[in-house]
Amino acid sequence: MTASRVIAGLSVLALYLVLASWLRVRDPVLLVPKVAGEIVALHRPYWVNGYRAASPDYWFGAVADSETDVCRSPVVIYENDQPLLMHSDINEIAAKGGGIAIHWRNDDQPVLYAAKSMFMFSASDNTNPATNGRTYWAVKPKLDAISCPDMQGKYVPPPYSGLETTPRAVVRLRHFEVSPNNHMILSRDIEEFRNLGDSPEDPTKSPALLFENGRPLGPAHATDTDIATRGLGGYSHRKSHGMVFSTSDNSDPRTNGRRYYVVFP
Repeated sequence: MTASRVIAGLSVLALYLVLASWLRVRDPVLLVPKVAGEIVALHRPYWVNGYRAASPDYWFGAVADSETDVCRSPVVIYENDQPLLMHSDINEIAAKGGGIAIHWRNDDQPVLYAAKSMFMFSASDNTNPATNGRTYWAVKPKLDAISCPDMQGKYVPPPYSGLETTPRAVVRLRHFEVSPNNHMILSRDIEEFRNLGDSPEDPTKSPALLFENGRPLGPAHATDTDIATRGLGGYSHRKSHGMVFSTSDNSDPRTNGRRYYVVFP
């Protein structure tokens, strides 16, 4: 009887040691980015939409990307100690995810809860950042250098690169009306600049420059006939319609994966 109790006790002790060892191995480890600079943990709770999680930025709003400078921010968002891909498209973060992110502010929007900008990101494996157990960090590197890699087509350099002066305004075209019978495309996303557009009285008035990714399109002030039949980048900013244009290879801007910007120099 005594021997049985001893054996049972030893069995319990052995099981305890195994479980204790297993739990120690699986103790959570806080992984911090191994980079010099200002490092802050992103505030919870995150606002989640699709694959996109958002967190307010109380620290780096002055350098956040915006419509007027899509490659301004040097901040990198980290998942544990691994960097995410920055300067991504806000809608793609929500729809596709896969470890892409952006540090963003809307220049014309009021300050939100004292935050000047937002961090928006997706987990590397599209799990929910609010529940996957990982820590997300914003890092402003010690060397305040801005790097905007090509991102294999996901990121496009600032459309106004190469201009002699900083542009007055940069507007990304997001909504397209595509003709099913020819190469003509219409975007009304620059309605606020309609008074600068071409008109029958002044057919070359508009100073607007159209960019496909970082490449300028043209010729500007093209006729409807040239845009519809020839295409290949011809465009015209019309007071009556908006931006009437064609892509560089007459492909559909809704599916070709490129970004289109109108720059007012």
